[in-house]
Amino acid sequence: MPALESFLRRVRFPGVPGAPAAAGVPVDRVSQLRNELDPVFVLLQEADAGARAVVTAAERVAAERRVRAADEAGRIVRDARTAAPAEQTLAGRTLLERAVRERSALLRQARQESDRIDRVAAERMSEFTAKVVSSLAPVEGERS
Repeated sequence: MPALESFLRRVRFPGVPGAPAAAGVPVDRVSQLRNELDPVFVLLQEADAGARAVVTAAERVAAERRVRAADEAGRIVRDARTAAPAEQTLAGRTLLERAVRERSALLRQARQESDRIDRVAAERMSEFTAKVVSSLAPVEGERS
């Protein structure tokens, strides 16, 4: 009997019970809601389609950027591998030049220190020689 109740709910009288009145129009809530909400759902479907289009475009751009980034990274690595031997040679040359400069400075310092030691030794040698000679002179005199 739900169909009869549904039918009776749709048929409404325009007034309160009493004297007969003009016939009323049956109320169809489903079609009213459909008429009211269909334009909203159409707009939502359009918005959803637009959002999907934006996401698809963003995914395409992201994929293109990933490909370009991978290409750029590959180019950078190839360039680095190509430049590495020259850079290593340059670094080795720089280190060798620094080592030669340091060696020259150390040799110069060593020569200066050796010269100083020779001067001090020469100065002291004459003193020691004089002491040795003076201490030996009486011994030689005793022999003669």
